[in-house]
Amino acid sequence: MAAGDRPGSLVVTSASGWRLTVDEGSPADTLAVALAAAARLDARDVETQETDDGHWMTFERTGLIGETHGLQLVRRLGTRVYRCEALVARRDEARAALAACKTLRR
Repeated sequence: MAAGDRPGSLVVTSASGWRLTVDEGSPADTLAVALAAAARLDARDVETQETDDGHWMTFERTGLIGETHGLQLVRRLGTRVYRCEALVARRDEARAALAACKTLRR
């Protein structure tokens, strides 16, 4: 783990090289906000799920670096909100990163 780009964030790098960022979120980090951001990115194949303590979303998009797969997971743990995000090259990497994000615990 290493310090991330945003204050208070951590970056986890997998053995295969993909990175996910974990930082403190806010109550404003809703699924509706995430879907609006995905729409602005012209994301496709968007998958979402609301959970008892937040939500997750995965998507694909084509941008300046080619096709990428993104994910965002938001969890409310106690009184705090955490956000876990990744942008990776392949769908299987996105699934692995999402599985890692789902392990966030208080």
